[in-house]
Amino acid sequence: MTPDWRMGGPVLWELVFDPAILRVRCRAAWRDGELRWLTPRLPERLRVLDVAPLRNEVDLTLSGFAYPKDAAKTRGSVSVEVGEVRRLVAVSGPRVATVKEGAFAVSHPAAFERLPLQRMHAYGGESAEVAYPRNPLGKGFILAGVDGEFELPELEEAEDLLTDSRLIVPTADDWWRQPLPATFDESSAIDFPRPMSSLLVAPASRGSVESEPRLPELRTGDLTPGFRVEDGGARHFLNAVPMRSRLAAFRPGDPFAVSGCDADGKTWAGKMPRVPGIELELEGSRRDVDLHVQSVELATAEREVRVTMGFDVPLPRPFLPGLHKRIPISVRLEGHEPIAYPTPPTLRDLRVSNNKETRHA
Repeated sequence: MTPDWRMGGPVLWELVFDPAILRVRCRAAWRDGELRWLTPRLPERLRVLDVAPLRNEVDLTLSGFAYPKDAAKTRGSVSVEVGEVRRLVAVSGPRVATVKEGAFAVSHPAAFERLPLQRMHAYGGESAEVAYPRNPLGKGFILAGVDGEFELPELEEAEDLLTDSRLIVPTADDWWRQPLPATFDESSAIDFPRPMSSLLVAPASRGSVESEPRLPELRTGDLTPGFRVEDGGARHFLNAVPMRSRLAAFRPGDPFAVSGCDADGKTWAGKMPRVPGIELELEGSRRDVDLHVQSVELATAEREVRVTMGFDVPLPRPFLPGLHKRIPISVRLEGHEPIAYPTPPTLRDLRVSNNKETRHA
């Protein structure tokens, strides 16, 4: 059945049936050791991951800006260290490649004040109506035979730069040889390699990569060796960041450090926060539940650690929104009053209401 979910305070609710499951998601932020609950994203902006089943690995993202380090304000770098995650990304000011009949010239980086840590500034984009599967929103993907001026990426993995020898992509089938996009935010559900999962069927145009043993995603662990498109092979579809940005587990107290995201050049360092307590009340019976961290956002501009958490609890009997007039479920978030599940109107109530409106019309 299609999940039914509602919002109540800082809680995102979802009821899934067959079997009956209560699924709860909540978001919190820590700043200077203080906890505050965040309002969930609006329905039209919800990411799949906020309402999907719990995942085993924790997504780590960065938000904010990169700042230049050199005197000319044309270059910088961003590094992040959390648990097993160690990333170094090279940052440059805007550059343009001018291509004509196979020859090209690349401009020097221009000065910049700050650069958003967003995927449109990483390698990718479209060329001749062919999208770069790893990051269609980026820039710098240039197919052979296409002339013009092209913006180049400002965010690049330090060990996977866009060199002159890789600037022009010989054919559309050679896209996999290009740099991995230096993204700090989440990917789309259709960005490679996420579609290489048994949950989705990958487009046929990408099927040729399954026979290529030199795919970088095999080295990074994003794809399993010997994968086949029809069987899946991505680890895992529910995660929206590559393996290089995933934590095997969330460990409160683990140190983290981020550099390159402060206008004054300061390093932001701290520790992963504790997981708050949450109590579930179900038909008058109370129980503590274990919150599982799903994603961690290091918001560098605000210096906040934002965490999405969730839990699943089997229900003793199915509750059917639209049929049951009252669904006696509530949760008590740490330091807050209980928040009851906002039972939607029953189908009968809606029918009565619609009939009344029709008679008054």
